[in-house]
Amino acid sequence: MKTTSLAANASISTGPVGSNGGSRVVVLSYNWSSRAAIFGACPAPATPSATIKLYREGTEIGTLALTGTVSCLPALAPGEPGLWQEDISGSITVTDNTGGADVEYSATIVARALTSPGPDVDPDQPAEQSQTLSITQTEE
Repeated sequence: MKTTSLAANASISTGPVGSNGGSRVVVLSYNWSSRAAIFGACPAPATPSATIKLYREGTEIGTLALTGTVSCLPALAPGEPGLWQEDISGSITVTDNTGGADVEYSATIVARALTSPGPDVDPDQPAEQSQTLSITQTEE
């Protein structure tokens, strides 16, 4: 199950998942990417971050806390834009031994701090942004 919503508080749910009562391996993954063509110098360095909570039936079972990276190549010459890029990605794996016949897992972004390419973004090439939040679960 995944969502590609760009919302700062995006969430996802597996819905009720049938089970034989065995333990489950739950993987929560997150990816954010933003890139923009810029004119002029690179902005001051900054560190993007995101925190996502993983829940089982509304009870927190894991936290994915991530710091990202920013890279920037300044404009080379007038009319030749540089490139600014921001990335945050990672995953956690949780083993759920609680059991149960029907289980629902969900995740929510509870904090997200993004950086900015600055005021010199190329107006003809708006920033490209993508975000993916996903949960997979398998019963052992």
